[in-house]
Amino acid sequence: MTLRPPGRAVEPEVLTVDQAAGYLQIHRATVYKYIREGLLPAVRLGKVYRLLRPDVEAFLQARRVGAAPEEPTGRDLQGGRGPHSGPTGSAGSTGSAGPTGTEGPV
Repeated sequence: MTLRPPGRAVEPEVLTVDQAAGYLQIHRATVYKYIREGLLPAVRLGKVYRLLRPDVEAFLQARRVGAAPEEPTGRDLQGGRGPHSGPTGSAGSTGSAGPTGTEGPV
């Protein structure tokens, strides 16, 4: 027997498309689209789909934004390679060419 806190409703482990849409706060057609595209796992039972709550929650967690995946390293903070520098430099960067003009358009 599973105990639950008093006054708390039991949440179903298996959701209909409408329940999943309500949980995700999106239109049911979008849920069907995500299922068709393979983005949201579902089980087909005859003509209807059922979604497992852990799959819906994992789908939601995988799309989180704004959380920093990792802390910047000391190299990143001390002028290491940034997003605009590559092995040969980039436009607007100061290259190692001197006043002779060996870099740049010909």
